Amino acid sequence: MQKIILITLTTLFINTAFGQNNSYIKSGSIGKTPQEKPAQKEDKFLYGPVKYRELSETVGEKYVVVPLMKRFAADGYTYLSTGTVFDRDKKVLETEGEGKILILKSLDNEYAHFKDSVGMDYTSQLFEGSIKDIVPVYDIDQARKLFLGKTLWLNQDQIYTFDQEKQSYTPIKNLRFEPVLVTDIVISYLSSVPARFIVKTKNGEVGLTDVLVSGTNSAPEFLFTRRFTNIFFTKDPKLTYKFTPAMWAKIKAGVTEIGMTEDQVKLSRGFPDKINRSTGAGTADQWIYGESYLYFRNGKLTSIQN
Repeated sequence: MQKIILITLTTLFINTAFGQNNSYIKSGSIGKTPQEKPAQKEDKFLYGPVKYRELSETVGEKYVVVPLMKRFAADGYTYLSTGTVFDRDKKVLETEGEGKILILKSLDNEYAHFKDSVGMDYTSQLFEGSIKDIVPVYDIDQARKLFLGKTLWLNQDQIYTFDQEKQSYTPIKNLRFEPVLVTDIVISYLSSVPARFIVKTKNGEVGLTDVLVSGTNSAPEFLFTRRFTNIFFTKDPKLTYKFTPAMWAKIKAGVTEIGMTEDQVKLSRGFPDKINRSTGAGTADQWIYGESYLYFRNGKLTSIQN
């Protein structure tokens, strides 16, 4: 396979005036070529290792404007404009927006209001309760403190290389349950899945995967599909779960069969979209995955309905 050169910034810094060049943006290529309600206050770590916060709890904090894919760059930021009133005719352009640090000053049910370091006003139109094109700096900083330089184990089959010139992604496959070293954490192109983990496999391949680390400012459709535990394990699962090699082979292949334990099914298929539980003579659970219904009794899978 044709090799793609990993291009990195020679200088990464945060401008003291909240400028656009900072370490939250990763320029260049990387590597070689069901809706649920937001977490409630009693469950702050439902979606990831960083504490979930309501947007109102982030007033006064720094946000950073995401980069844009080349095909969207000419149109600028659809949901972000200059001024105290949202105006699509004053939307922020890619050249002035990418990497810009803004302070959230206030928000209501429709708009979020920001200022930059020199007092210039910006307004963002909320969409599905989230602020588009902008990521809380807190999430990225906390993720870096927790995971930079650490080993994680993949809970998905692949990571991706990214070719900056072609703006294309290429998968590196067959990596589920394999260890990866976290070499950098920057912001992704999508504010609802804000953290781009750049990782290196044990074979030295470099790639990326995008993940939400708290659920703060994430649109509902991403809260479970891209939550941290669906992407990574923090411990080697093969040491945590003492299954036979035959069972591990089934799990890695995504097989679900009668008699599996809840842990085995969860490892094979991921977290369900919803769990319905009843108690009586033992515990009976219904796990819902899209149009599939899995039924458990006392922790063992007893039937599957598609």
